[in-house]
Formats: sequence, C-alpha cells, structure tokens
Amino acid sequence: MKYFLLFFGLFILSCSGLPKASFNCSISLQRMNVIYTTVDNPLQVFSNVPASDIECSIDNDAVLRPMGGNYYQIYAAKEGEYIFTIIQKSTGLKVSHTLRAKKLPVPVAQIGQVSGDSVFALQLAAAQRLELTYIPAFDINISAEVIEFSILKISKDNVRSEVNNQAAGFSEEARRIIAGSGSGDILIFRNIKARGADPGVMDVRDLLLYVK
Repeated sequence: MKYFLLFFGLFILSCSGLPKASFNCSISLQRMNVIYTTVDNPLQVFSNVPASDIECSIDNDAVLRPMGGNYYQIYAAKEGEYIFTIIQKSTGLKVSHTLRAKKLPVPVAQIGQVSGDSVFALQLAAAQRLELTYIPAFDINISAEVIEFSILKISKDNVRSEVNNQAAGFSEEARRIIAGSGSGDILIFRNIKARGADPGVMDVRDLLLYVK
C-alpha cells in the first residue's frame, strides 16, 4: 500500500509539472492599432482556440458588433484609448489590447480626380461638381459632401473674378467661370465647407489648379 501511495504521489507531482495549454490571441486592424471615430472599424481576432470559446468586449462606451466568425466592427464616438479584451470562456483566461482612436482626417477637394497642380481645360469642361477624397484612401465606407465653396479665377492677364457656390454641384454662374477658363489661367476653389461622418462643418483646404 505504501508503494502505491508513493507512486501515486509521484504521478501527481509529475502531472503538475506538465506544461499547461496557453491561450494566445491577437487582433488585426486595417490601419495598424488605430481606429477612427464615428465610423465602423473592421477588426479580426486570431486565437488558438475555437471562435465559439471566446468572448470579446471593449471599454469606454465603444460599440462592438460581431460580424460572424472572427470578424468584428468597432464604433467609437470619441478620441482616446480603448481596451479590447478577449476572454476564453472555458478557462476565464483573457488577453487585452490597447487601441487608440482618433478623428478622421479632413478630406481633400478634387475636380475630375485631380486634387492639385495642373488640369486640362477638357477635364474642367467635363466636371459637374466639386468632390472630396481621402488621401490615403480608406478601406472603410466614409463619405463627405461639399456644402459650399467659392471659385476665384485669375486669368493669364491677371484679371480676377469670383463666384460663390452653395452646393457641391456647379451653379450656372460657376459653370460659366469654369468653361471660360483656358491655358494659363488659375482657378482657386476656396472657402470650402463640407459635412462628413464627424459632427459639425469641416473646413477643407483650398484647391489650386493651373489650367493647361
């Protein structure tokens, strides 16, 4: 009997010394560890356990939406740091990651996919509106719309004329000033106001075009 107890004790000790299975998790954002406020940010969770055995959460009133499998979306209303936590339900083990949220950048104005420098008169003639783009481009759905701007035309003879436009689309007056532009003229789209995902009105940088 004493030999049995001795061997049993050695067995228990040897089992306690065996390496325990670890819980490993990582996350993948499309923009490193940065998330943007007021838009849905896609995120993937990678783990060495089944997706059914993990539970994810995020703090500071951010919204976490499961999208199926190991895909999620994060919506944060304000800038700052957020803790994203992944818990293994069967063991209670958890892994946490810190995410930094910042505001979306201000978009850039463009005419016919031209966002600065020179433009051909034919490109101007084909344009119908002042558009906005984000540089670099995002893989998430972001939209912003121009609500007003002015066009200052400086002719090659240094004659100045200006018109205000109260929408993204060109008014008849704006069309005339654009259609009348030729090689050597300068067009400055300025005082550009826009609305996007973030609340309030954005001031967009001037668009300066040299007509060729």
